[in-house]
Amino acid sequence: SHLAQTWAQALSGPPRGPVHTCRNPSLPGLPMSLLKNERRSEVGSASTEECENETAEASETEPLIPKESRSSSLCSPCTWLRELADSFGYRLLVLLFVVQHCQKGFMASFVGMAEPYLYKTYRVPAPQVQIYQSVTSLPW
Repeated sequence: SHLAQTWAQALSGPPRGPVHTCRNPSLPGLPMSLLKNERRSEVGSASTEECENETAEASETEPLIPKESRSSSLCSPCTWLRELADSFGYRLLVLLFVVQHCQKGFMASFVGMAEPYLYKTYRVPAPQVQIYQSVTSLPW
């Protein structure tokens, strides 16, 4: 997504001199150099003009993420899921759920029924069948 690319650009190199950051609550800590090409931000409705005059000196002791936001999202799974959906979109989350859980489960059940017959046709001894089945089921 565009937001992920923006943050990747922000983290790609060390800051030189003072870092201009946005103090708007909808755009916490986003470097202004990345917002200057945008008319409006994807995260919030603040324009870049609202944040241009604010500067902050980069410090090694300041946390990158405020402590209250991290603990609040961990305590509430619904809030965490909403933030995740805001960042990546519901369509991607549903796609990942279907592919990772439903489709793999269905395929494992279909393959699991035919697997013993396949080993029997190749005349694999029972102890080796257990080893082969455990190795082939590792990705699931």
